[in-house]
Amino acid sequence: MRILLLLLPLLLPAEEWSRFRGPNGSGVSPDTGFPVEFSKSKNLAWRTPVHPGKSSPVLTTTRVFLTGYAQGKLYTQCFDRKTGKLLWEQSIPKEREELVNTLNHEAAPRH
Repeated sequence: MRILLLLLPLLLPAEEWSRFRGPNGSGVSPDTGFPVEFSKSKNLAWRTPVHPGKSSPVLTTTRVFLTGYAQGKLYTQCFDRKTGKLLWEQSIPKEREELVNTLNHEAAPRH
């Protein structure tokens, strides 16, 4: 199981990231003051187990959504943005095998 680390700036009021690479698709936020050092004891808001994947998180003011893949199933997980608590999880069986680039992941979009 991988660990998701969310940083203190994600708890502050900020714009929502409702799509890949944020509101305008650039991966750049107009917010400033982000920390440049990270560890288990420095600039860590919370951590929680997640399913393996290369998911681009979707952030709302109160939730964090991720996708993942494990044991032949595709997962969507929803976490409380403030606490990291898992609020719900849904899965479906992966019904077919597709050719996947080795640099990518089973849970990543194919587009």
